[in-house]
Amino acid sequence: RGGSLEGYENIERDVPLLLKTTNEWHTHRASVWDIVSELVSLAVKPKPRNPLAVNFTHLEDMALMHSTFCSAAIMSILSQVLRERPHKHDWLTLIDLQKLAGM
Repeated sequence: RGGSLEGYENIERDVPLLLKTTNEWHTHRASVWDIVSELVSLAVKPKPRNPLAVNFTHLEDMALMHSTFCSAAIMSILSQVLRERPHKHDWLTLIDLQKLAGM
């Protein structure tokens, strides 16, 4: 597909997207984070530097207890992403993880 959702506008909504991560599922180990990253990169314009970036403004606007639980859950997910295998945006994910740890 070439990094865009163009061409899907007039297609029935129940048609699966052709994604590189799902097309190569059998030959390359793909995780749910790879699929989420590809979907975000395709759908968000301009393309984000880190498709797994944390929305800190949203976390800071939450009630303290809710923000604490959400931050802990996000830290767990990001830690798992970093442990899995190298991704091109790992250093940005690590920065977000460090910032979460300091909240």
